[in-house]
Amino acid sequence: MNYSEYEKLNFIGSINFISRVPNHFDLHWHKYIEILYYPRNSGQDGISSVRVNHKDYLLSPGDVILIWQGELHETLNNGSLLKGVQFPATYILTLPEFTPYIKQLRSIHHLNELNNPELMQLVSSKLEHAEQLQLEENHFSGIESLLSIYEGLIAICKHLLPDPDFANNEDVSKKTARKIKQACVFIAENCERDLTLEYVSNQVEFSSCYFSRAFKAITGQSFVEYLTTQRIKRAQELLSESDLSITEVSYQSGFKSISTFNRVFRQYKSCSPTEFRKYYIDE
Repeated sequence: MNYSEYEKLNFIGSINFISRVPNHFDLHWHKYIEILYYPRNSGQDGISSVRVNHKDYLLSPGDVILIWQGELHETLNNGSLLKGVQFPATYILTLPEFTPYIKQLRSIHHLNELNNPELMQLVSSKLEHAEQLQLEENHFSGIESLLSIYEGLIAICKHLLPDPDFANNEDVSKKTARKIKQACVFIAENCERDLTLEYVSNQVEFSSCYFSRAFKAITGQSFVEYLTTQRIKRAQELLSESDLSITEVSYQSGFKSISTFNRVFRQYKSCSPTEFRKYYIDE
């Protein structure tokens, strides 16, 4: 691989666990969130080296590396039993509860056992539990694994990140953060409608200019990006829970044309709506 190589991940199911990260994996990027973790009770005392965005991180037992979608990364030296989990970014980006934390979360890469022993013990246990649940292959194993991952990420937000409702600057005041969260919920519940920046900003009584700036500052996404992730989430639900045609799913998800729907869905999910229904649902 070269520095710009895109890795297209085609795993079956909602989450992909890596039982052993390769000793060396060249610089690459993908559209999924990836979490690498060094099991606390692996029986190994070695050091693993991972590079993210051209910065090197050394991992010891109990450490975790968070790699966000689109970030360049490579494994430089994995002499330990480094493990990993990969899942779609939409699992985080489409949840209004996570939205105020996204920008702060994306600034975090290395979680160190030495600096936060209690937190890392909890996070590591949640990641290892998620893998174990997936191996059980019961009907709800995918959902249960995802819930365990969510619990680990929630713990990180609660322990390491300031409450966004109490941020104190001109873009992210307490009032602004609360209003933006309300806007996120409104968008999620009404994404099938022809929503505009001006309309949603009026719903929370902000000017469109201020709303746009504050929304980006808090969520790390533009209004259009967030609306699109919500529409993709709605489309996934309709594809999995109904027998609607692809065209009908497109319109009920807020897309104005089937061609736009197919293009954007593939951009976010690396497959077409038809392929998603076939491989992720029917199987």
